[in-house]
Order: sequence, then C-alpha cells, then structure tokens
Amino acid sequence: MKKELLERKLIRLCFALLFCFGAVSQGFAQDVIITNVNPEADTVIISNPGMSVIDLSGYQLCLGPGTYVQIGSLTPLSGSLMLNAGANVKLSYTMNDTMDGLSLFRNTNFGSSLPTDLIAYVQWGAGNQARVAQAVTAGRWDNVNNFVSGKVPYSTTEGGSAANWSGCEVNAGAIQIAGTTNTTASICVGEGANDLIAVEFVDSGVLDGENGTYVITDNATNNILGTPASGPFNLEGAPSGVCDIWYMRYTGDIGLDTATNVSDLTGCFDLSNPISVTRSGVNAGAIQIAGTTDTTASICVGEGANDLIAVEFVDSDVLDGESGTYVITDNATNNILGTPASGPFNLEGAPSGVCDIWYMRYTGDIGLDTATNVSDLTGCFDLSNPISVTRSGVNAGALQIAGTTDTTASICVGEGIDDLIAVEFVDSGVLDGENGTYVITDNATNNILGTPASGPFNLEGAPSGVCDIWYMRYTGDIGLDTATNVSDLTGCFDLSNPISITRLSGGACSALSSTDFDSSFSFDVYPNPTKNAISVNYQGAQNIDLDIEIIDVLGKQVFASQVSSKNKTIDVSRLVYGVYFVRITDRLTGRNAIKRVLKN
Repeated sequence: MKKELLERKLIRLCFALLFCFGAVSQGFAQDVIITNVNPEADTVIISNPGMSVIDLSGYQLCLGPGTYVQIGSLTPLSGSLMLNAGANVKLSYTMNDTMDGLSLFRNTNFGSSLPTDLIAYVQWGAGNQARVAQAVTAGRWDNVNNFVSGKVPYSTTEGGSAANWSGCEVNAGAIQIAGTTNTTASICVGEGANDLIAVEFVDSGVLDGENGTYVITDNATNNILGTPASGPFNLEGAPSGVCDIWYMRYTGDIGLDTATNVSDLTGCFDLSNPISVTRSGVNAGAIQIAGTTDTTASICVGEGANDLIAVEFVDSDVLDGESGTYVITDNATNNILGTPASGPFNLEGAPSGVCDIWYMRYTGDIGLDTATNVSDLTGCFDLSNPISVTRSGVNAGALQIAGTTDTTASICVGEGIDDLIAVEFVDSGVLDGENGTYVITDNATNNILGTPASGPFNLEGAPSGVCDIWYMRYTGDIGLDTATNVSDLTGCFDLSNPISITRLSGGACSALSSTDFDSSFSFDVYPNPTKNAISVNYQGAQNIDLDIEIIDVLGKQVFASQVSSKNKTIDVSRLVYGVYFVRITDRLTGRNAIKRVLKN
C-alpha cells in the first residue's frame, strides 16, 4: 500500500513538473519579433514567425520611460494589425537616428523583465540604452554593451543579440552623363526624335549590394516612372517637366515590384545621386478641317473667289510648347509658303498644286524667321499632321487684239465681206487650268453666242450691236454644254478680260465703207483675199504722185508709202489675219479711194 501511494505521488510530481516546465517554456515563447528598424525613416517592421494569427492591437512599442505607444493606435504603412502566420506589418514610429533602444511589450507592464511581457528588443548606435537591462534579464538581448551598427535599415530574422542583426551594406555609387562630369541635361520631347540619355559611374568599384537597377522618378513628386535595368534612357515619350535618373543597389525584397513612389520602398537599398533631366515638351496635336474629320480638301484658285480653309484641333488639351503657329508648305518641296498665326486660310492667290497646312508648337528659337524650307528649322518643335489642299488653278490671262494693245474694235457687218477678229494673249505663260476655250457673249445680256476653240473670229453674220470675246480656262465640268448665259456656269473657271466689238451696219458703216470713193479716181487691189502680197493698180491714163496707206479695222495705219507710178506691190505677209483697208490719195488734188482687203 505504501509503495502504491509513493508511486502515485511520484506520478503527480512528474505531472506538476511537466506542467511547470510547459508553463515556463510557454512564458519564454516569442510570439512576434521586431525584424526591421529604420531610425532615419522612422519605420518598424514586426513579423509573426508562429503558426497562428496574432492581434497586435494591445501590444506596446517603447523607447524608454514615458516614450511608449499602443500599436492599436497606429495605422499600418503596410500589412495588418491582425498579423497572420508568416506575415509582416510595417508601422511608423519616431526614433532617434543615431542611437536608441526599442522594446516590444505584450502589455503595459513596462517595468517588467519577464519574457512574457517584454518580448523583443534591439539597440543601435551605442550600448546601455534605457531598457537594455530589462531585455537582458528577459533573455531578449545578449549584453547591455552590444549594439547594432552600420547603415540603416537594421534587419534580422530572429533577434536576441547584436550579432543576429545587421546593418544595410549597399552602395549605389555616383553617376554622371556619359563622357562628361555633368549631372543635369535639357532635352526636347514630343517632336518625334529619340532623346537618349547615357550615364556612367564615376567609380564602379565602390558598388555594393546583391541587386542593382536604375530608377527614374518625377522630380517634383518622387513618383517612380520606370525601373530600367540599363541605359541609355529614351525619354521622348515623356511630357514636359523634370525627371531624375538614379542608380540603386539593394539587398533582399525592398518592395520595388509594387512601389509607386520612392517612399514606398523599404529595406536595404541605396540610391546614387540623381541625373536631373529637364524635358521641354512640344506637342502640336492633330488637326482636321473644321466641322469634319477630313484632312484633305480640293479647291479652285484663280477664279477670283476667296478659298477659305478653316481647321480645328482634334484635342487641344494635348498641345504643349512655349509658342505656336500654323505653317503652310508646298507639298512637293516642303518650301514654307507662309506662317499665319491663325485661320481660316485664304488660298485664292496661290497657283495650282498641292499645299499642306500644319500646326506647329515650339520652344526657343528654331530659326522660323529666316527658314525657307521645313528642313531649315532646328531646335525644339513639333508639327501636327498636315491638312493637304489640292488647288486646281485656273487663269485665263489677258487678251488684246492681235498686233496691238487694243481691247475694242468696230466693224461693219452685213455687207457680205468676212469680218475677222484676231486676238492674242498678253502673256500666255500665266494660263492655268485643264481646259480652255473662247466664249463670245452679248455685251448687254451676257448670253453666250458661241464657244469657238480658237480664232480669228468671223462676226460678219452677226447683227448690229456689241459683243464680247473672252478666253476661258476651266477644270472639270462647269456646265458649258448646256449654259445659255455666263451666269449658268458653275465650278472652277476663269474668264479673261473681254475684247469688245461694236458691230455697225447700214449708214453707220460710212466711215468704213469701201464704196465711198470718187468713181473717176479708181484702182484695183488683188489678189483679194491675199496671203503674202497685194498689187495696187491705178486705173487712170497717166502716172501721178500717190500716197498709199493700209489701215486696220481700228483705224491704225500699218503701212504707208509714196509712189509716182500706176502700180505698186506691197508685202503683207507679216500682217495678222483680218480685214484691212487700202487707201490711195492723189497728192496733187487730195482725191482718195478705199478698198477692203482680207488677209488670210
């Protein structure tokens, strides 16, 4: 019986010892630990190495007497206060940059050295910080004199001693623009040319850290624009502004994959000096014909009506650059025809051809004042898409009566002799247009009397009155086949000045009549019609002194000679086609006679 009682006491004692050992072991168990401290950034990372979720709301961070905060009052920078197994939470907590000691308490027993109360500790910069003795007693630190040194941040996987912590040993060195010692640059972006920035290390031998990459940030916000592994860096697609190119070395996971700003990075990393690049942006946008989405147009120029082309921006919000203007160029050569500040653009004065209307944004002096071709422009500028305008030119030039500068004439019609009017161009070099024809109209009504392809024009069959002879150039269908009046014509055409012909008949022709002469003072002119020469034969019995003149239909003398014989041959080969009058006058008596001659 005594033996059984002894055995039972031994069993109870073993259970008691096991329970006590378990309680002590559990009391020393470290449910969460501090794994990262960055005194310069004032951030702390707490990790859960256990197997269950831990609520950190009641836990306390403490630097020393009176400097503590309940974690539940803090808003995590990342992670959650309900800390899952294997998870981290990042908190903001103000610390001394150079030296300090940080304790993590499960509760508010700040004077306790029990490992169930003080569950994590780290000190840096110097030993003997405020609560290090408590931490050593609790088994959370190895020696009051030991501390973590090196660059921040300080990190560990298990804590408990300075030997288990390490500083950040990374060095990103210094960079400069390749081939120079410059750390700033200015470029033009948006003009379509690659803007390559090449950088180099001042001394690549100092670089340290597991990994490296370049980081491009916005100068004003530190937002991360890109993390290219290497250069050169093409910034053409960026808008205007200033960006910084950095080189970075880092060890471990610093959150680079998800960071949008440099401030989001955590852990062990180092940034070089920045290369600051000022981007002068230019963007001329896109233009279209106002009220449409069209970028081409066809117009008729030279006919005297204004040809206005109005354009608009597809999206004016994208425009960028200090200054702006429109540029009109010849499509074939890119020669600059004009730089109007705004539209609409009147192209009536331009010849036939194709021109392009562009909008341009530019910064600084690009040589626009002296440039004659787009290729002469230099510097920071951007051109929009072109509005291509096809100009169908028409120019009918100016007419005059052949061999003269006259634009009016008077003829006698109805007497049976052809009345030929020959005209010529003042300058045929200015003519423009796909097609050409003459148009004869009634002066009073503008009714179309005929559209002969060429002259000379025989008006003998016309009644008395005034008609106008025009030359017309036209492109496309202008309705000429069906028009009865000039006002019926539509489309692209141009009329020259008119040659106005006054058609006389009956008694009104007396000044031009070839029958108005003395029958006793007669002569013959032959051949009639003639091409090269005429013979004048006086029919009197004796030789007399005569004046012989040839006069055109305008009364202009084109030949004059004095003879003392009955016959005279005159060369008329150089005279233009038409009707002429040969007048002979007796120099002694003043008698005269006139003959009409047709030159063909």
